[in-house]
Amino acid sequence: MAPRTTHYSLLPLSLFSFLAFLPHLPLAAAIASSSASSLPKIDFNAIGNVAVVGNFGALSLFDPTTPTVTFSSNASTLVARSEAGVLANLGETNVGGVVSAICQSPGGPVFVGGTFTSFAGVAVSNIAEYDPATRTFSPLGAGLDDAVLALSCNSSIVYAGGNFNGPVGAATGSYGGHVAAWSIAGKAWSALPFSGLNGPVETIAPSADGKSLFFGGAFTTAFANGTVVTGTKTTTNISDATNGTIFASLGSSLTPISLNGSEYTASPTSYLSGFGRPEYAFCPKGADGISNTWLMVDGADGSFISRLTRPLRVRGIRLGNTFFEGRGTRNFSLTSIPDNTVLELTYASNASDPTSALATCMANCVLAHDPSVPYQDFLFPANWTMTGFELDIFGHYGAGAGLHLLQLLSDGAYDYAVAANNLSPCTEGLAASAESTVSTTGNWTEQSVYGNIAGTNQAVLFGAVPGGTAAADAPSLTWTPVVTQDGAYEIFLVTPGCQPENNCPERTSVSVVVTPNGGASTTTIIDQTNLQQESTSIYSGNLVASSATNGGLTVTLGLASSGTTTPGTTYFMIADLIYLVAASTNGTVTNGSSSTTGSTATGRGIFEFALVGTGAFGDAVPAASALDATSTLTNATGLDNLSFFLSNSASVNSIVSVGSDPSARVFIGGAFTYSENGVSSANVVEYSKSVVTVAPNGGLAGTVTSLVELNGYIYAAGSFTQTSDGTVQGLAGAARWQYTSTGTSWTPLSTVPSIGGSIADLGLVNTGANDSIVAVGGGGSGLAFFNPNVAAWNTTAAGFFIGNLTAFGGSTQPSNMNASTYFAGNIVAASSHVAPGGGSLSSSGNTPAISPFGFTLNSSAESSSTPSTQSTARRSSIPTKRSLLREAINKMTPRSPGTPQHSLVERASDIVTSLPSAFSSATTGEILTGAFWKNGSTSYILLAGHFASSSVRNVGLYDLNRQTLKSLTGETISGTVMTSGVFDSLAWIGGNFTTASGRQGLATYDLSTAKVDETRPALTGYTGTNATVNVVAQRPGFDTEIVVAGAFASAGSLACQSICSWDTKAMQWTSFGSGLQGVVGAISFTGSNSQYLLAAGSFLINDTTTYLAQWNYQNSSWTIPGHPADLPGPATAVSADGTNDAKIFVAGMIGSDSPYFFYWNGTTWASINSGGLQTGSGVQQLLFVPLTNDHNSNSIIEKDRMLMVSGDLTINSTSASTALFDGETWYPYLTSTSTSGGSGVVSQFFYSITTFSLAGRHHRSVGIVILISIVIALGVVFLLVIIGILIAFARRSEEPSYPPPAAQHREMMSDLHIKHHPTALLEAVGAATAVMLDGKGNTKEAQEEKRIRDHDSIAGPVSFDGEGEGEGGAMSWDSHGGPETGGVARARYSFTGEHVGELSVSAGEDLVILEASDANWYLVANDRGQRGLMPASYLAG
Repeated sequence: MAPRTTHYSLLPLSLFSFLAFLPHLPLAAAIASSSASSLPKIDFNAIGNVAVVGNFGALSLFDPTTPTVTFSSNASTLVARSEAGVLANLGETNVGGVVSAICQSPGGPVFVGGTFTSFAGVAVSNIAEYDPATRTFSPLGAGLDDAVLALSCNSSIVYAGGNFNGPVGAATGSYGGHVAAWSIAGKAWSALPFSGLNGPVETIAPSADGKSLFFGGAFTTAFANGTVVTGTKTTTNISDATNGTIFASLGSSLTPISLNGSEYTASPTSYLSGFGRPEYAFCPKGADGISNTWLMVDGADGSFISRLTRPLRVRGIRLGNTFFEGRGTRNFSLTSIPDNTVLELTYASNASDPTSALATCMANCVLAHDPSVPYQDFLFPANWTMTGFELDIFGHYGAGAGLHLLQLLSDGAYDYAVAANNLSPCTEGLAASAESTVSTTGNWTEQSVYGNIAGTNQAVLFGAVPGGTAAADAPSLTWTPVVTQDGAYEIFLVTPGCQPENNCPERTSVSVVVTPNGGASTTTIIDQTNLQQESTSIYSGNLVASSATNGGLTVTLGLASSGTTTPGTTYFMIADLIYLVAASTNGTVTNGSSSTTGSTATGRGIFEFALVGTGAFGDAVPAASALDATSTLTNATGLDNLSFFLSNSASVNSIVSVGSDPSARVFIGGAFTYSENGVSSANVVEYSKSVVTVAPNGGLAGTVTSLVELNGYIYAAGSFTQTSDGTVQGLAGAARWQYTSTGTSWTPLSTVPSIGGSIADLGLVNTGANDSIVAVGGGGSGLAFFNPNVAAWNTTAAGFFIGNLTAFGGSTQPSNMNASTYFAGNIVAASSHVAPGGGSLSSSGNTPAISPFGFTLNSSAESSSTPSTQSTARRSSIPTKRSLLREAINKMTPRSPGTPQHSLVERASDIVTSLPSAFSSATTGEILTGAFWKNGSTSYILLAGHFASSSVRNVGLYDLNRQTLKSLTGETISGTVMTSGVFDSLAWIGGNFTTASGRQGLATYDLSTAKVDETRPALTGYTGTNATVNVVAQRPGFDTEIVVAGAFASAGSLACQSICSWDTKAMQWTSFGSGLQGVVGAISFTGSNSQYLLAAGSFLINDTTTYLAQWNYQNSSWTIPGHPADLPGPATAVSADGTNDAKIFVAGMIGSDSPYFFYWNGTTWASINSGGLQTGSGVQQLLFVPLTNDHNSNSIIEKDRMLMVSGDLTINSTSASTALFDGETWYPYLTSTSTSGGSGVVSQFFYSITTFSLAGRHHRSVGIVILISIVIALGVVFLLVIIGILIAFARRSEEPSYPPPAAQHREMMSDLHIKHHPTALLEAVGAATAVMLDGKGNTKEAQEEKRIRDHDSIAGPVSFDGEGEGEGGAMSWDSHGGPETGGVARARYSFTGEHVGELSVSAGEDLVILEASDANWYLVANDRGQRGLMPASYLAG
């Protein structure tokens, strides 16, 4: 619960410029007849610096003319961002609609494409036009017949690309597919001159000079062998230093199979030490030589035989020759086992160039002996399965044969359920490969089953599932196989037969879910009661290169929903292995050469179409020529020729054009590998006229979804976390490359904000800093901006944004300050300014302004809280109507007010320890409380709650100047902080938490020394609960009295139920009578000189459940205003109207979610909630604020002030976080949005001027005030001195000596002689004057006397933190046996001065004797320089 302490004051509230919505949208109902400009004017100057905290991500000043619009997260919304950064909701699609592309026509309309049937209520088909002038949507003819994925606009034509065939209703064959053009002026669709493309179009980009149009996607083009490629194309590496040389294999999807687990023999092996074992060649980690090479006996022929434990689909063998002392294998053949077939092997005719023409061999194959060729791949016939092989070697180089590398190859990875079988044959060194991995949940056991080869066994996993188990509760297993190359694959699941194991009745059905990297999941249900081993196809489609270390393909096996139907029966799932089969290792299509089949060459993912002349690079067919891109072309441009060298199934997602001929460049991003002449580039490549430049670091290790260029840098976004060579880590889906310099690398974009998932789109905008910046749209929080000038993210430009953005439409002139940009996606909430958890407020005149705290909250805060039976319910996190802690209300179950109980002392389980609150210890990201502190010239704010920001957890000190948050050194808070205060540089921190030392509910910390302060006795909770503190407050006018309230049983050894007072001077706890058994959630002080304390909550008084009580400091007693049954439920907030104890306001909850708001007029309670708080509202704080302009007079609230109500409010169907109430009318004042998109909650306002009082609001001119002050001050001093003297003599003239405490020393009483007060007038005058005019006490004497008297009147025992009563001390005596003037004496007992001139002292305090001429009363001084009279008998002698 947040602190709700009232000091007759309030803080100014600053506001954000907030989300602006267009006036054609529906307006919310008005509350009061006002606009934002006519809201009540709070006098911020009167209360100093202020701040507001709570659970919200955005804050706005309420304006009924600009209502909050609810976004639909089930539809896609189009939002415009103005040059000032203000966002406007333009309209949304039908439910389920998706916007994939946006483009702006220069000076004209905006076009939106995707998958939808309506926009802003207008019927459309997958594409729509928005007119900013009329703010209306309209269709483009009949629309397009399927998804639109890409748009490009100029002043006259809109080019659309996607997954459609053509316009709705177009004649069959009139469109080639996937592209179409819309005439803006003619309002009609037409086919493009090249007819169409044969696959989805993902991006359309014009060249920088407008001469070409570049299309990218997942399509192919065909060019005849006689194709003319204008110019010569070469491939260069932009940074050889950052790209290591990797020898290309014949097929990049080939994956080594470990031979370590096979049974193998070799003969005859060398007798040379370190060369005789064939396993040396399985994974050579070092150079060709000892322990890295297998040699045969010199001059001898021989063989290597390997027998596998199961049949495997094998694609080839990789052999690396040895060069040790000139030796090497020359001639060999390979025989398959068990069929003893000598295999025909396919290999590259030029061993040093895997892209060379293919050749075959069979009985006499030759292995190259060229040091520049580390290994050769020899492919087996397609779909070959074997259980082993024999490698016969019958020719050698030099003295004898041998091998440096020997690996069997599959045409895709194997991944076993038993993890030990997944060991890679070579994780480092030559031809190293990644390991496939497997993980499990639930109970799996390893067992051996019969293999398909007689006499063999194979290890598998069994998962036991009791009958009736739900699929979600059953064990599961996830394979993460290595995918070595982008391409088309088929995946198979192997299931051992049940007949050999005799367990068919116990077998069940399993669900197998295949999730490709970045693709949609597919599910296959497999009945595992197959009699013999079976391989089942579970996926067929494209995969991108990935491994377990960088994410990617996963295959999860679990129980099918109908798998266990019979209770009482135990079923078994069986997991053996999966394997991948690539479609790109047939020896004719490889990653290392262009795709040439028969008489055509195949391009992938890129097509250039000339709009003007011969296009951007001057090598295209003239624009007027007829083309058909769906058929065979004969004119490949240099860019088209680049597409010949992209991997199978390449998909191009983004194309960026920079400059014009002869300096034109094109950057291409997507999911592909470019490979030519032994050089490759992953997912990014650059083309300039006749030159291909691979990206630095070999590209990016993951799909690139978007590219943008700015000032010599290419910015890339996608699903990558590192570069392809692994040298640059931590990219987090965003990186940039300075392409204008050589030798550069990709660099991370600092710390990428959490936008959830991968980045969807990039664009350019102008934020007003005279430079364009990169805008990033994605999922989660949706929007972020990067400032290239400082290479850092702009944390404020995006404002507050929650949603999953799918498209960005930049201006045709990004550097134009007056340009609007557009976003679209599933938006939950948006605001122009962000304020995570709060901000500091300031004002210029009476205009509030807010400065968000200069730090961000972590997405998931540390949420550990002290184990406790205290239950504080949690507010709803969904963006619909919030619930104010129904759980807390239900668990409280208080007895009816006014109903007596059987016993005052109840069991702990019967004691109420929680109140309704919109906050919970289970909720993170909440700043619930704060307090200002000034250290010299530096201003700070102590902030606390339940949050994490960088390394700060739950409490921190915020530097207003530097805008930085730092932790409190040495202080660890585990739980939730709900209240705080800073008094004399000592921070008081209260809540439901445990400190590192084990203290509960209350911690103190010395800010001046940066040290934990544990001098106060700790609080203890009720039995079975933790001590919880909801309020920490200083009694106004009494600087040494700190009141702590909440739910606790004692303070130190002092019984102190739920409310206690700490005396900072006496260093002791004092109870308020017998306390308030239960929970106190809020307090307020009222009456002249803070005579009364109001406590709100749910507790017992006189054995009766009560929700509000009043403590009278004069007679030390609790009273209940009215009758306990007058208030209908637990009170959560209370405030008195200044010093007027006849005007008390209380808010609370009836039942689970019905609020109440009551007013006490000094005689009776009355509800004043008519037309105010509605069901679901919850009040966290009540406090009065001063106004600059009076409101209309009424009998409830004076005209110069209003009551501010904060929390989670609904007023007249309008959500608000703060509202003002003038006694008759409600004024919603602040609205906020939570980080989940729902209504936010304001927990507390706090301010820097703690001495402000509404009682002094009637102003006079400065001159008169000064003159009156001088006169009054002089008169008061004179009168007080005279009155003090007279009173002292009148009361003490005949009074006997002041005895020590009777309970401790009755025997001393009999020995005391009757002694009197000092008789010398000069002594009395001196003592009184010394106290009253003392430099440290002359302005506070009246308050101090009242504080001492009231403090002493609190009826309760006292707990000392220091020396106990009765402890002796040393006193200096003169030669005559009396005390020595100027000597030091120690107080044996505490003494509370009751009259002017007397000094209050604490037991054990050392005092200097100033005057001891009177035997009964001494004039003494303490170590703080205060002087006064005290009984001589109280001093140690």
